Formats: sequence, C-alpha cells, structure tokens
Amino acid sequence: LNGTVLFLLSDMSNFITGICIPVDGGYSAFGGV
Repeated sequence: LNGTVLFLLSDMSNFITGICIPVDGGYSAFGGV
C-alpha cells in the first residue's frame, strides 16, 4: 500500500486519471492461484 500511495503522490502519476488501481498484494495478477 505504501508504494501505491507514494506513486500517486509523486509527479510520475500526472497522467493517471479515472482508473481503478487494485491494491491486493498481487492476488489479481496471479489469478487467485
């Protein structure tokens, strides 16, 4: 969670608008295996 918050507060996230960012510890990336 810390990494996501730091990214969204940084200047690198200027182009991110209207998106849902799942913060689930990688669960959705591996299909719940």
